[in-house]
Amino acid sequence: MLSIIVSSYQKQYFDQFSQNVESTIGENFEFEIIKVWNPGLMGICEAYNKGAEKSKYDNLLFIHEDVLFETENWGEILVDYLKIENVGCIGLAGANYIPNVPSSWWVLEGYKNSHISHYNSESKKRYNYTFKSDNTGLLPTKILDGVFLACKKEVWRRTTFNEKLKGFHGYDIGFSLDINNKFDNYLTNKIDLVHFSSGKLTIDWIKDIIKIYQISNWYQNTIDKDLELKCFKYFGDQLRNFRFSSTEKEYYLNLFISIRHLGLLNWVKARRKIKALKKYNGL
Repeated sequence: MLSIIVSSYQKQYFDQFSQNVESTIGENFEFEIIKVWNPGLMGICEAYNKGAEKSKYDNLLFIHEDVLFETENWGEILVDYLKIENVGCIGLAGANYIPNVPSSWWVLEGYKNSHISHYNSESKKRYNYTFKSDNTGLLPTKILDGVFLACKKEVWRRTTFNEKLKGFHGYDIGFSLDINNKFDNYLTNKIDLVHFSSGKLTIDWIKDIIKIYQISNWYQNTIDKDLELKCFKYFGDQLRNFRFSSTEKEYYLNLFISIRHLGLLNWVKARRKIKALKKYNGL
């Protein structure tokens, strides 16, 4: 039994998604699709919480509407995973590392994994991604991508989506990492999904990522100092590319620079990055 919650604003995608779920989820499998009509009416955190409150089943799936399932009887596969002791959130893409600076999971080399096929409607090309796992089809992770987020209702109730975040980005990082503080998150490669949007980085994206980092509390035990430096440089480049003001750039770079995470040598390199931005980009 599964409650599927969708923050919807594209009728053609939602209709296609609904038909696909009905034909693939499994014969005689009990489910409901809760559509929260949301053409910019509220942030996605509020939409998902509203949908979850309306749900009648103990298993929840928060999912985008521009996707199609290719695995038959995937409902039972998912529900069986949600029976695992201390399971938190199940996803299809993410990373098993929490960087100190606001970052997307796909830049976390050595820790990122994905089992999603992306279809580019412009080029008409499909890109398939997957990862290796044991015969359970599961891989421990921390950060999850928001295209597919499944959990028990009791897990959602203990965390919920943070409605201080008013936009449409960063909610997945916040939700999955808040859950990871109490439970164990996993990725699975046993459910095949095609996503019809490759996503696009915008200034709203980075602003939401920054905000969720500011209002949440996470901890990475083992630190990868070289990855932290890469993420710091990436963050600085995003601030520059999206033309944040000089004051904002300097504030955020100094807010997230950390000698504990970078180590002394990389901290010095990060300081040089700030100086370079000051010199060439108007800080």
